[in-house]
This record gives sequence, C-alpha cells and structure tokens, in this order.
Amino acid sequence: MDDTVTFCNAVSRIGVQRLLEAHGSNVPVGRTSDQMELGNTVAFLSSPCSEFIDGVAVPIDGGVGSSNLRSANGNAVSV
Repeated sequence: MDDTVTFCNAVSRIGVQRLLEAHGSNVPVGRTSDQMELGNTVAFLSSPCSEFIDGVAVPIDGGVGSSNLRSANGNAVSV
C-alpha cells in the first residue's frame, strides 16, 4: 500500500483535526504550524530585512529537521 492510500485511510478513520493533533504531538514544538507562521516567513524573506540572506533553505517544520530533539510529549524525534 502506498503512502497516499495510507494517509487517506487515516484521515477517513479519525478525521483531519485528530490527525493533525496526533502529528503535532510528535513535532518538537508540540503542534502543527498555522498559515500565519508560513506567511510570516515568506513575508520576511520577501522584505528588505532579508536582503543579505542568499542561497539557503529555511525549514518551517517546528524543529522536526533538527537532530537530538524530543517532542512536546517526550518522544524522541527521528530525523
């Protein structure tokens, strides 16, 4: 079974809100992002404040990509 089917089955079983809450508990900051957090990053990178930033990827992942972190519920985060 591919990942898309697995994801769709999970959504249909427990619902989108519960799925996001379950995922958020595994993110080091303890929740999923909201649209404003993503938008604020885009706005900053589009502004003169970031004119010296060049050629870098900015992860907006609540710390998931960082190593040696634990989620808000104490589980080790695998990278």
